[in-house]
Formats: sequence, structure tokens, C-alpha cells
Amino acid sequence: MGGTKTPVKLQGYRGGYAPEDQWGSDSALVAPCFTSRDSMLRPSDGPPGRPTTGSSGRSTTRSTPRTIGGVGELVGGRPEDDGLTYRRLSGIAALQMESPDTEIYLKCRGNGWLGYFHRLLQHLLLGTLESAAPSEKVFDPNLVDWDGDDDPENPRNWSTRTKWANIVIISILALITNMAPTMCAPGVTSIAADLHITSTVVSTLAVTLYVLGISIGPMFTSPLSELYGRVPVYHGTTFVFVMFIIGGALSKTTAQYMVFRFISGCAGGTPMALGGGSIADLTTVQERAMAMALFSLGPLAGPVLGPVIGGFVAAGKGWRWTFWLLAILGGAFGIASVVLMRETHPRVLLDRKAARMRATTGNPDLRSKLDITLSPRQVVLQVLVRPLMLLVRSPILFVISLYVALVFGVMYLLFTTFTSVFEGQYGFSTAISGLTYLGLGVALLFSMFIFNMFNARVLAARMKADGVQQPRPEYRLLFMIWFSPFVAFGLFLYGWTAYYQIHWIVPIIGTFLMGFGAYFVIMPAQLYLVDVFGSEAAASALGANNLLRYISSTFLPLAGPSMYKTLNYGWGNSLLGFLALAFLPGPILFYKYGERLRARTKVALQAGP
Repeated sequence: MGGTKTPVKLQGYRGGYAPEDQWGSDSALVAPCFTSRDSMLRPSDGPPGRPTTGSSGRSTTRSTPRTIGGVGELVGGRPEDDGLTYRRLSGIAALQMESPDTEIYLKCRGNGWLGYFHRLLQHLLLGTLESAAPSEKVFDPNLVDWDGDDDPENPRNWSTRTKWANIVIISILALITNMAPTMCAPGVTSIAADLHITSTVVSTLAVTLYVLGISIGPMFTSPLSELYGRVPVYHGTTFVFVMFIIGGALSKTTAQYMVFRFISGCAGGTPMALGGGSIADLTTVQERAMAMALFSLGPLAGPVLGPVIGGFVAAGKGWRWTFWLLAILGGAFGIASVVLMRETHPRVLLDRKAARMRATTGNPDLRSKLDITLSPRQVVLQVLVRPLMLLVRSPILFVISLYVALVFGVMYLLFTTFTSVFEGQYGFSTAISGLTYLGLGVALLFSMFIFNMFNARVLAARMKADGVQQPRPEYRLLFMIWFSPFVAFGLFLYGWTAYYQIHWIVPIIGTFLMGFGAYFVIMPAQLYLVDVFGSEAAASALGANNLLRYISSTFLPLAGPSMYKTLNYGWGNSLLGFLALAFLPGPILFYKYGERLRARTKVALQAGP
């Protein structure tokens, strides 16, 4: 490399740069990686997507680099005489531009405690990702893949009966585990009396602690499914769920009840965490809508159907039978899952196929096309850390997740007040008070109907108005902007009519309005996050969203008794309504400026672990 070298700052990078002689094993480098040489970033490139002429004289198109980091010595050489030198850093590709007057230097992080922690975290999370190297696709005879598009071992090619047997079992398990948080709610007074619970906060936690388990359990069961397959995790967690639900039914003390409740929640979150992946394994894009509609009934109908059934069971047989009923249902369909369910994870199935082929051919080098090089520890750390890193770095994810967490937490807060409002204020029996949850349930089903009917039409209308061929992610926020105010309106109506003890149908109408608005916060938020973060980061983004949502659902209701004692039902629910109104500018601003904000934060997000 002759001539004067001018450091060129890569887009999105900040801070100082280190020349090659400062690169070493004690430095963590952040390097751009590309999918092909025809899309590499060159000093002469123009804006993204604009055809330019690179240093080699060929017409190229610039693409935003995907950035990762690593630790180790640089080795490598020039694959061909095209003006580029490829170097490999602990299995992670680094690119250096060489030209007569320009050289790109890569950012070298410091060696202090922060730098050490960053390097350690990157090393644990990323390991050695050989696939990031900018190389052409080369046929490898030792890679084991499906035998064409019609391979009968591919779950998408299974018979319709087999595929739907798996989908139905998963959907029913999701329904049962989502009934568990609220089925005991109508009998919470009896639970408090039997277990000698005198604190209203603890009696509220007796309902919501299960939801905390839902938020924490999948953080550990999800990586297990990546290592050992989905079916063993389904079976194991269903067994744990049933055993600890039985433990709840047999509880003699508050401590026993709380421990069993939390652990059953940890296990009960598995169908929701893995169900979407299982359906994606089994269905094509054209088949997926109906399967997802069936699966979505679990989180929508479960929390409402639970107290409707639980009210009659608690009134007729006692609160312990609400747990026995859950155990019977979970055990029955757990046995059905053992009989009917088959492994669907493509990586696990290809690993098994590669193992069979190694045994039959004697070739020890055969390996699955989807084989992963990460250790179990690295997989667990990925699942635990990446959602939190996205949550901190993305203002879009942070604000949207806070909004969803508030709405979801308010819904569970209402669940815990129905007993005191309708039994205490209106004199309903335990059995009949369970029916008051139908206001929210009918609202959620009605909202789903409205969304499915008009979603495609709204997207098409906006695309036509803006003259674009592909919908912008921000179009997902239109329903949220239009209908989310109903959350506040419903809270105002429910609170003040309950306070003045107006006819019981009016506060139930308030819960209907609240549920209607809540659906159009939760559903558009999930779709928006998937569109914004894409297939690679959507799981982590939704994981962060779910974590905040379920933590809010656990702890926000604990403030309910004190809040209502101080502010009464009128001003207490009005306070929640005003908090909901305070988030209304968020989706409006994201709709207007979201594309610009995404462009500014994209590189920072990609640079994360």
C-alpha cells in the first residue's frame, strides 16, 4: 500500500480509529460485513441503493453494512486482484479498502474496564460466526439439506392431518396456560381466607404472580428448544405446569401457594413462546393466516374464559377445584401431545438426518446445513441479553413497549378489581361475577373481526395515496392512532359509573370500550415491531416487549388497592385513563417521523451484540 493513507470514517461509526499496527488480540474491533462483493461499501459510493462505480471500475450498489465484533488476531490474504484485502478476525470477516490514496481503518475500542466488558460480552454472544465472511456460495458435499422442495421429512410437506394435529394441540395448550392466570380470580376472597392472607397486595399477587412466571420462564425454555428441539421442551414444561398446578391446589400456606404459582407460570409460558415458531415450521405463508388465527385465541380468549369458568367452579366446588380443573385439562392434552406431536424444528431434524448419514456412509464430516457453532452458554446469553440491548438502544421499541405494558397492566388491574366492584358494589354472587369478564372478551373478539376485515384495505389505501409499492411499517400504527383513545374512554366510563353505582351494564360497557382500544394497541404494536426489526431481530424485539408487558401485568395491579383506597374508583381509573392518553402522541410521532428515526438508529442497532 503506497502513497498517503487517509482514514475514512465508516457510516454510523463514532470515535477514534486505529491503524493496522494497533490491531491485536487485546482489542475488540467492529467491522462491516457484506453478503457479496458487488454490494460492498466503497469510498466513492453515493446514497444507499444508487448505482455507482467502485474502485475496481465495476458498477456497484451500496448497501448498509451489517456490523458485528470479535476478539483475536487478524489473518488472511487477497482472494483475487480486485483492490480488496479480506482479513478474518476470530472467524468474523473484516474488510479493509486499499487504494492509492485511501484506506479504511476500523474502530478500535479501549482496553479499560468498559472495553474489557464489551469484548467479553461480544465473545460470549457471538462466538465464531463463519457465515459472516464475505464469500461466494460454494457447494459443500458435506452439508446435509432437505432432498428438494418435496422432501417428506420437511414438516411443511407432512400430511394436512399431521400438521393440523400439531397446530391444534399447541393452540389448546396455549389456551389452557392462558386461562390459568385469571381462573382463580373470582375465588380470590376464598383463597385469602383459607391461606390467612390479610394484605390486599398479597391477595392481588396471588392472581398476578403467575404472569411474572410467564415473562421469565420462556427466557430459559426458548434457548433449550434451539438446542434440543421443540417437542421435548413442550412435554417437559407441560409436565412441570401440571405438577405445580396440583401443588397450588394442595397448598396449605401462602408461601407454598406463591412458589407453586410462580413455577407453574414459568412452565405455562412455553406454548406462547414456542408456538409461533412451530407454526412457521409447519406452514407456508399461504397457510399461516388460519393457523395463527387459531393460535391467537389462546392469549385473547384465555384470560377471559378463565374467570367465566372459574366463577362457577369456585362457587360450586371451591377455589381449589379451579386448579384441579386446570390440572385435568393440562394433563389430558399433555398426554395427547405425547401421542400426536412430532418434532418440527428444521435444525434438529437436519441434525438427526446428518447423524443417520454419518452412521450409514462412514463420513464423519457430514453436518447439517443449519448446524450452529454456538455453545449452550452462548445461546442462553443471546436470548437473555439481546432483547435488553435492543430495548435500550431503540427509542421506537422502548416507547411502544412501555405503551403496551401500560395497557396490558391496566387490563390485569381491572381483572383484580372485578370481584370487589361487582360483588361488593353490586352484590353479585361469585358465580355471576365471573360473567362480568365477558365485556373484555367480547371486545377482543369484535376487535379481531374489525382488524381482519379492514387491515388489508387500509394498507392498500395508504400505499395508493403515497404512491408506493410496499407498505411502510408505520402504516401499522394507523389503527393504534384511531382506536387507542378508547382505552382511556373505557376507563373513565368504568371508573365513574362503578363509583356512583350506576346500573351494572354501564361499567361493563366501559370494560368493552377499554378492551376494544387495548386490542388496537397490542396487535398493531406487535406487527409494527416485526416490520421495523425484520426477521433477524423481531424475536428479540418481541421478547423485550413481552418482558415489559408481563412485568407490568404482575406489579401494576399491586398498586390497585392503595390507589383505589386513596382516589376511589372514579379518580383511580381516571388517573390510569390520563396515563393512557399521555402515550397518544407516541404513535402519531412515529407515524410521521418513524422512517427518519429508523434510518438514524439502524446502524447503531446493527452494531450491537
